[in-house]
Amino acid sequence: MKSRISVRDYRPEDAQALAEIYFNTIHRINIKDYTQEQVDVWAPESSLEGKGWKKKFLRTNPIVAVEGDKVVGFAEFEPDGHIDCFYCHHEWIGKGVGFALMSEIFRRANNSDIDRIFSEVSITAKLFFEKQGFIVLSEQTILWKGVEFTNYKMEKRLHKNIEGGLVNTAEIIAEYYKAMGQKDFEKLEKLLSSDVQFIGPLAQMKGKEAVIESTKRFTSLFKALNVRAMFGSNNQAMVVYDLDCPEPIGLFSSSALMTFENGLITKIELFYDARPFDKR
Repeated sequence: MKSRISVRDYRPEDAQALAEIYFNTIHRINIKDYTQEQVDVWAPESSLEGKGWKKKFLRTNPIVAVEGDKVVGFAEFEPDGHIDCFYCHHEWIGKGVGFALMSEIFRRANNSDIDRIFSEVSITAKLFFEKQGFIVLSEQTILWKGVEFTNYKMEKRLHKNIEGGLVNTAEIIAEYYKAMGQKDFEKLEKLLSSDVQFIGPLAQMKGKEAVIESTKRFTSLFKALNVRAMFGSNNQAMVVYDLDCPEPIGLFSSSALMTFENGLITKIELFYDARPFDKR
């Protein structure tokens, strides 16, 4: 059964779990791009002590990602749009934790009228941030406790739609597939352009009403939907997701290339093997 990642605000009892994520991710994941000396300075044994973190987290109020009762990641998003800590549990890399955290950051930026999100990003995290639409402003070498580190100044500018609200592709996609998974067609309709174009292996159509009707039929074919990854830049994004369908189809993977304009979806291109559906 696929895991379901959700996000919530920080709680004081989270401090030790977040400290352990910080330490273990740096020593087990970032070690691939940094030396032992660097990770020892970055995350010394003392960073496993929760006391200092508790003081910091009361000030920064991290976003916490959970799967059930298990804490699997956290991010610190500051009022000026700066992302400080952004760490996923080392055993949960590539399972949607980073996407869930970043989608929540984009949602909060939208609600706070923040139009620029920026961070100092490690070599390890650079590709993930690029896939979320961030660009590299500069590579830099910093000196920390006498040890040099390479990282990147990165930023993402959020666009405004015609009503003036901030929008971004990751947030729209997160809302779209959340609504699809919940079969909330009223919410789906609000995310589509009136002349949205749909292209798939089994059908092609144009117009919001036609796409919604087709989506209703499509959602009747699966029990659950799980977004695995999203790669985007500017006005387009590619989404990869799994569908849990009744037998004989079973677990089914698909991807979609989505195009956006003024905060609305204008084109959806689906890519999947349609043969299992031909047998129904």
